[in-house]
Amino acid sequence: KHFVRNPQRTCFPFRGSFGSAHTSARRFREIRFNASTSAPTRLRRRWKFFRYRFEAESKGFEKVNFNERTFMLGEKIGEISGKITMQRVLPNLGGYPKMETSFQASGSLLGTNVKDTGTYWTVVRPDGTQYGEGQGVMMTKDGKVATWTGHGVGVMKKDGTASYRGALYFQTMPPRWSRLNRVAVLFEYAVDAEGNTHSEYWEWK
Repeated sequence: KHFVRNPQRTCFPFRGSFGSAHTSARRFREIRFNASTSAPTRLRRRWKFFRYRFEAESKGFEKVNFNERTFMLGEKIGEISGKITMQRVLPNLGGYPKMETSFQASGSLLGTNVKDTGTYWTVVRPDGTQYGEGQGVMMTKDGKVATWTGHGVGVMKKDGTASYRGALYFQTMPPRWSRLNRVAVLFEYAVDAEGNTHSEYWEWK
């Protein structure tokens, strides 16, 4: 006959002080479900046990959603538009098309007007998506510069447009940009069929 060895202990063994995870698991193993209990009911009981166990370890018995993960981006720090100035095909031993692209653009970064000159290469992957890496220089009107390197992934559509998502890493000279040396800067980069480019940047703290 199936029974609960200790009637004072139920599926929620956290009455009073909370024991170790090992003790909690041992108490859970002591529970015996009646043979007539349906499978869905047993699964619900087991889920309640683990849910309360995690909640007790992290935030007491406060109800939280463990299936939800939130990634916080910092503020939007820049937006730049420009034009592709050159493209050329590169040799690739892997056999997939590899293209090098250079561009010039202007806009603002952290409230400062800048000119951005960069070059990146992209290679088409077996599933049709593209991976790329690049580097560039941003310059302010007073001659201060910041260099960046980055990488990202994207897709090219049949109409000739392309969009990429990735991250940049800065080395900066202007003191007002020094915070960028400590963070990754996430970007969205788009190119239309005429070669016009548009980039937006967010600080990832």
